[in-house]
Amino acid sequence: MNRRHLLRSSALLPAAGLTLVGMAGCAPMARAPQPRQAGAASADLIAATGVCITRGETCLTHCVEMLGRGESAMAECAATVRQTLAACTALQKLAAQRSVHTARMAAVVARICDDCEQACRKHPDMPECVACADACADCAQACRKAAA
Repeated sequence: MNRRHLLRSSALLPAAGLTLVGMAGCAPMARAPQPRQAGAASADLIAATGVCITRGETCLTHCVEMLGRGESAMAECAATVRQTLAACTALQKLAAQRSVHTARMAAVVARICDDCEQACRKHPDMPECVACADACADCAQACRKAAA
């Protein structure tokens, strides 16, 4: 069957009450789990992850600059911040979508934020790291609240 023939045939399908999907024998898609209603905890979680992401980006930029100058002590901090950014971004999106998976993801992200906070606290003389650590502590607390 060539493309023209397929297009002509498919143009007649709606008139017959059929679709290409129906002809192919595909079953209708299963319903996705219904999201939970958003509440204050979700709004708090979205806000906390947003602050953590913003401060984490600033901290990571600082770490990369320091690593570029040969400060290898920033490697752990940079690595944990990168993981935190990935985790918080994913959690923020799930929370914004009111996903049924938000609570489980929040429990994991709380631990990731704890690790990042610990790594950043090793640099008390660097304001970017201190700000990131504080944001991680607040985010971990919001995560635990959402996970409960």
